[in-house]
Order: sequence, then structure tokens, then C-alpha cells
Amino acid sequence: TPASSPISYHTFPPHVTLASIPGIPDTKTIKMLRDSIPQHQRALPARFITVRAGDHYFRSVLAEVVLTDELKQLHAHIHELLAREPNTPAYPHLSIYYITDEDSVRREEAVQEMIQREIVVEVDGNVVLNCPVRAGDDSRRTPLKGFLGSEIWIANCNGPVERWTVLDKIVLSTRTTRGT
Repeated sequence: TPASSPISYHTFPPHVTLASIPGIPDTKTIKMLRDSIPQHQRALPARFITVRAGDHYFRSVLAEVVLTDELKQLHAHIHELLAREPNTPAYPHLSIYYITDEDSVRREEAVQEMIQREIVVEVDGNVVLNCPVRAGDDSRRTPLKGFLGSEIWIANCNGPVERWTVLDKIVLSTRTTRGT
């Protein structure tokens, strides 16, 4: 079934939302957000639990991510420094598609299509996304059980998804320390 709304299926780079602040970010807000990230924050591994259809435009089709202690602590730390209650539904997740409520029936259809095309598979009890190397070309795929969150982006997410813009990037430490 084709989408009936022209704003379904727009993309923005995959991400896990750590915090959401209403309004258009100004210089002060960007600095406040940047300062809320611990100075020596390590990159965080994220592993997928499942892929499912959601009940909201911003959670239309999503990959649920394991809530590790590190993700939980970073989320709490950011909100504490921002003096805000967390407003990150289904935290943590990675949105795959944004599909309008008008096309909500397509959310579950998209998940089933991903399973049928073996883009979403279960391997040894883990969910794997077999991502095509090129859009529309299923002949070569890169299997992903998750990802390493090595940057935190501050983005202006006001308006339609295709107009969202990245305002700042904070590179996280990817150094590892070895125990003795």
C-alpha cells in the first residue's frame, strides 16, 4: 500500500534521543546542552533488542536498544543538569521510519516487509539488521547487532523531519583502558 501522506518516510540519520527541549535552540540552549555532557564521556555501545511498529510519528518503526547502566546514567545526568523531567518516550530506541498517523497501517506492514526481506533477523537470540549497502540493492548487506555511539549531536528538530539540522557534534572518547 503506497503512503497517502507526502511526509511519511522522510529520513534523518539514525540516532538515540537523549533529551528533547521544545522550541528553536539558540546559542544559550546549545551551550547548556553541550555543558550537560560529561567532559570525558566514553562512547557507548548500543545493542538492538527488537524491531517493532510504534504508535507515534516519531516512533513509527523503531529498533529498541538495550538500556545499559551507562545509557541510563547519561540520560539521568543530562536531565538533572538541564533541570528537566525526562521526555524521551520508549528510551532508548533508534527510529528507522517516520510514518504519519494517516499512514499508520503502513507501520506494521513496514516491519513485516523488513522481516520478509530478511533485513530484520534473529541470530543466536540477538536482533540483527541486515542493512543493504546501497538503497534498493539487497545483493550486499552489512549485518548490525547494534552500534557504538561515538558522538552526541545537538539538533534542531522543529518542523518536518527533512528540515531537521545538526547544530553541533560532541565527539565522545573511544579510548579503552585495560585492567591490570
